[in-house]
Amino acid sequence: MPVISVNFAVDLRNRYGDPQPEDFVHRFSGDICVTDADQDEETVIGKMEIILFEIAAGERAGFDPFTIVDSFDHESAQYGGEIFDFGGRVTKNVQRVFPDLEGFIDRVLVLETMKIEPEYRGRNYGLAAASTAIEFFGQDALVVLKPFPLQFSGCVKESNENEFKRARRKLIAYWKKLGTVKFGDNGHLARCGADDLPTFPHEFEDEESIATAN
Repeated sequence: MPVISVNFAVDLRNRYGDPQPEDFVHRFSGDICVTDADQDEETVIGKMEIILFEIAAGERAGFDPFTIVDSFDHESAQYGGEIFDFGGRVTKNVQRVFPDLEGFIDRVLVLETMKIEPEYRGRNYGLAAASTAIEFFGQDALVVLKPFPLQFSGCVKESNENEFKRARRKLIAYWKKLGTVKFGDNGHLARCGADDLPTFPHEFEDEESIATAN
């Protein structure tokens, strides 16, 4: 059976002076690889990027959660606005959808982008890679993503809107297999990192894209 791994590049920096909100934001990018158990050969089959927001650590340094999430980019500000209010409290909507969090979030893990090469799609490799990232980075996190078919980046218009909507519905259904649920008003999906991760057989499915994008 193939083994899925993600080889993340880690950027370690020494920061000097007073802490800043962005000090508690970490971006990781890496190759998604599959290893054939019989031949022991590793093949790169895709790319993945994640963002980890260290909410609790930032709070201990004096920053409220919204400020930490808002310090990265426009898309992270959208996540922040749906997860935290301006006072840094977890929103009532998140508390309703994820009551087990009890109003406290230690980390936020964003599955920002993922792309599997066409010849390797349809085998749940993307979901397996996402599970690996959650297992190592998101066990105590709220895991969030925004499903967006990358082939439509910057080119959604009236002439292809229906095609875009079909691709996006398909992508949402795909990511719900990871145990995600819809929350907020911006099309985001989320899951509690502490919940058990599903397993994914490497069976073929009709699949066009398994990418997320901001």
